[in-house]
Amino acid sequence: MSKLAFVAAAATLLAFAPSFEAKAQKGIGIKVRDGITVKDPAKAKLEANTYLNEADKLREGGQMDLAVKKYQKALRAYPNEAGIYKNLGGTYAKMGKWPEAEATLKQGSQMFPKDWLIWNNYAVVLLQLGKLEECKVALKTCLALNPPAAKAEEMQVTLKAITSTKPKTKTQ
Repeated sequence: MSKLAFVAAAATLLAFAPSFEAKAQKGIGIKVRDGITVKDPAKAKLEANTYLNEADKLREGGQMDLAVKKYQKALRAYPNEAGIYKNLGGTYAKMGKWPEAEATLKQGSQMFPKDWLIWNNYAVVLLQLGKLEECKVALKTCLALNPPAAKAEEMQVTLKAITSTKPKTKTQ
């Protein structure tokens, strides 16, 4: 196994544990698709957290497809919850649905640009997809957000491995 493949595999195992963070972004207007405004943000958040908890249990039980559906319901109920993006993206990754994981975590990183764990998970997915330049950017962004020291060290190792990897060239 190459050094880069090992780093990618280890990062995948570490990155996609369910997020138990259920804090809403205060001061953000709650909007649902097509410009419909939720009138009771507390009720919407409670509904989303119910779906999130159900999805986490389904995921832990190996029922990934059902978990994805619950995470999607949670997103529709309250799209301003970072944990939903982390868990949905991680579930897609565990299922090997890398493009879906990438799209989910990219959206999460745009909505929550100061959430280091979303950036970390996004970087892992980009690494799995072989998008090394984008992965470097995501890792550097994550490191700038001051993650816990142990996680920062893992990211530095991954970043060093990616940086030292020479791009493959086509031979004629």
